[in-house]
Amino acid sequence: MKIDIFKVMILHKDKVVRKTIKEEILKIVPHTLFVTASTKNSFLKKIGWITPDLVLSSTAKSINFGLEALFYVRKNLAEIPFIYIIDQRQSNCNILTSILAEADGTINYGKTGQISEVMRGMLPKIKRHKNFRSVERFELYQQLMLAQKSIALSTKGLFLPQQETRLNNLLNNRN
Repeated sequence: MKIDIFKVMILHKDKVVRKTIKEEILKIVPHTLFVTASTKNSFLKKIGWITPDLVLSSTAKSINFGLEALFYVRKNLAEIPFIYIIDQRQSNCNILTSILAEADGTINYGKTGQISEVMRGMLPKIKRHKNFRSVERFELYQQLMLAQKSIALSTKGLFLPQQETRLNNLLNNRN
């Protein structure tokens, strides 16, 4: 039986906040892999390691790349939900409200019930996207196997013109 791993990236400097969020997510999705970053460079490096199913980012001044992270996710990983982490002490100014509106949601880390509520709301969307990605991966795998089989046949001299046309079509679709 294959266990589906839920991958979450957390962009926050405070270890206590990260721990609180991790504990709440693990209550809902026990098989979760967490990747954390507290600087822009570590975010860019780690986002290359995995494709997260969810990104959580601080809006605090201590993480000044939260908006850049949102833009990066929207541009390169458009289907991945992006949620801002806020606290009660943050001022409710127009700029912050505008920034928060661009995300898929917000959580107040001081309200653990809210973390669970937002996560439960996001899970159906995340699961649909993960299923789509796994179907897409399977189709790509089938195309790869067909291409490898065609290459093997061509090296043995058993290559037919129809197979050559199919292989060229596959290569053109990939580019």
